[in-house]
Amino acid sequence: MTAGRLERSAGFIVFREAAGGREYLLIRDRKHGNWGFPKGHLEGEEDDLSAARRETREEAGVGDLEPVAGFREEMRYPLRSGRTKTTVLFLAEMPAGESVTPGRGEVVDWAWLPVEGALQRLSFDAARAALRRAAALAGEGRLSRIDYDAVSERYDRSRNFDAEFTRRLLAILPGDFRPARALDVGCGTGNATACLVEAFPGTAVFGLDLSAGMLSKARAKHARLPLVRGCASKLPFIGGKLDLVLSTYVLHHLEHPVGFYAGLERCLSPGGRAVLLTAGHRQIREHFLIRFFPRFGEIDCERFPSLDEVESGLRTAGLEISTRSEIPVAEYAVDRRYLERVRNRHISTFELMDDREFSEGLQALSAWVAAHAGPEEKRPRHTARGTLILARKP
Repeated sequence: MTAGRLERSAGFIVFREAAGGREYLLIRDRKHGNWGFPKGHLEGEEDDLSAARRETREEAGVGDLEPVAGFREEMRYPLRSGRTKTTVLFLAEMPAGESVTPGRGEVVDWAWLPVEGALQRLSFDAARAALRRAAALAGEGRLSRIDYDAVSERYDRSRNFDAEFTRRLLAILPGDFRPARALDVGCGTGNATACLVEAFPGTAVFGLDLSAGMLSKARAKHARLPLVRGCASKLPFIGGKLDLVLSTYVLHHLEHPVGFYAGLERCLSPGGRAVLLTAGHRQIREHFLIRFFPRFGEIDCERFPSLDEVESGLRTAGLEISTRSEIPVAEYAVDRRYLERVRNRHISTFELMDDREFSEGLQALSAWVAAHAGPEEKRPRHTARGTLILARKP
């Protein structure tokens, strides 16, 4: 770290795409033994970006970094002298063919770590907050709040996309549409992926998910399916090779879905389609479970992008909106079988509630179900609704 103006420094959060997913570069400084990102003080008339590039080259041997658009993190904290220090962090991918070469005398150790490992290793809360925002830009932020490896153990007990449901989703496509290659984004345990294979015989169907646990369950059920671990916001596929992308309730897991929309435009072939199933805010607020879990609607309205935001993002990426339609996603009797699904936290909203909140809501729902027990044909029923958006690459 080069001496300079103590009140301002700059650096990079550097990432790479590894076989197991995205990893971030951390370094450990010799002076204090702290783990952080390559950064240091501005020199002379340097601007923030120039200083960040120089410091990252000096500390990690990594040069020619191009910052990711939309990310510039400023951290401010007081110094003992009474002044306020500002550290500016940019985000960049490790250039192809380069390797880490720690600067002599300044760096005693370095590591590439996935986001959760990096969050544990970092020495300061401000750096952790910056990394969370960087991960969110890549679509990792929401997912990191939910342990889908753990969820995978019970997922199929309460969630199932059967062939009939998938056919209803795909009915939005033109009748003569026959993709050569199709991708199921956020494929989970592979239920909808397998249904795509059934719906389009002869089509090369792929599944993509960030959770190793989910993919393990999918492979156990569907050994022949080509399944890929990766992030939806950075689709790991060759441009222009996919004719169909299916996304069922994935958008709300992406803090900044701009990368996903851009990836759709890049990966789809001319005339290729993207079928996106999501929920509008009105549909969320009408959900039956809000009466038992008061924050249900608040949680989901915060994380689900509005329908207008989805359409705007797709258009900005260069895609055309062909159709937007509301559909019934599931109709069910609110009975003991449904209560058991809720007990298994069958939707991710419940993963974002603390144990007390979930327990109180479950108890209220259980009492309601008991009070409305009766012949199956007379049990209360609820229809959950969603919105299908069909986008096309010109």
